[in-house]
Amino acid sequence: MSPFTGLPLTRATGSWPGQASFNQIIALFLVITLMAVVCALFLITNTMNTMVVEQGNEIAILRALGGRRRQIASVILRTAAALGAAGAIAGTALGIILAYLLTHHLAAQIFSVQAGFAISVPVVVASLLAGPVLAVLASLPGLRRAVRRPVADVLDNRTSLDYGTGRLDRLLADAHLLSGPARMGCATRCAASAGPPPRSPR
Repeated sequence: MSPFTGLPLTRATGSWPGQASFNQIIALFLVITLMAVVCALFLITNTMNTMVVEQGNEIAILRALGGRRRQIASVILRTAAALGAAGAIAGTALGIILAYLLTHHLAAQIFSVQAGFAISVPVVVASLLAGPVLAVLASLPGLRRAVRRPVADVLDNRTSLDYGTGRLDRLLADAHLLSGPARMGCATRCAASAGPPPRSPR
């Protein structure tokens, strides 16, 4: 038997075997999480703006019946907050389950350890609060345009929201990087948002 001649390896306090590889995996997951959050913000903004646009006629009817802008806005914002809260609760629950399953699998496959179940309270609270807050903030631009439209013109179908008529939408409609159906959808949305041509005086 050969004698033991090597010196023992002393690790720094708080370090453990495989820590470097684990940090690299965590960094990759952070990048994926950031991309998912950006996509989620875009989807939330698009969804809430579309919801407000589709309720433009109802908002005009409420104003014609005597509803004030603040009252109508409070109803729309409460609806948006309720939808955001429901999505935040469902998303947070699914996120906790998926995070545990993924962590348990990677810890067993890569590091040969059994990972326990734990929850970060600040992250869970931030996730629950982010849903309704982001939904309300995403509804504000479309809601501001909706409550400022003249009631008579809306009921006469002579105006529409300017959602979809911006420079970005027109650039996307003319972009050759998009497929034919995608360009057609952007062009249709821009044409629909532009409204019908003005009527000639009788």
